[in-house]
Amino acid sequence: MIAVDTSALLAIAFGEPEAQTFLAALAREDCVLGTPTALEAHIAVERRGEPDATAILRDLMVLSNLTLLPFTAAHTFIAQQAFDRYGKGRGHPASLNFGDCLCYAIAKRDNLPLLFKGNDLSRTDLVPAVSVRP
Repeated sequence: MIAVDTSALLAIAFGEPEAQTFLAALAREDCVLGTPTALEAHIAVERRGEPDATAILRDLMVLSNLTLLPFTAAHTFIAQQAFDRYGKGRGHPASLNFGDCLCYAIAKRDNLPLLFKGNDLSRTDLVPAVSVRP
């Protein structure tokens, strides 16, 4: 099982170079996605106004192996710890933003690898679900 970050969903929706790698990971694993992350991805796609990307994201949200997880009090505590340790303005090179802290908490609570794009989350103690070079 893997947790999924907004960055992976957006890479797929917008057809970025990593899209096929991320799609393959989604196809072979059971996946969890925090409900706040689902909203963040929706907002990011809608802001760009690309109907094809919107349709792709909708299709991803209903994959049979993707479970939307409610964000609990335990997740909130872990996200707070992530911000305190890795957050923007804290002096750590990860410099996690709000959404990153939410995804971190989903993965960390159940010790799951995280599917993501970029260098920020790779600078934390999480295990990446796939290795993608930036």
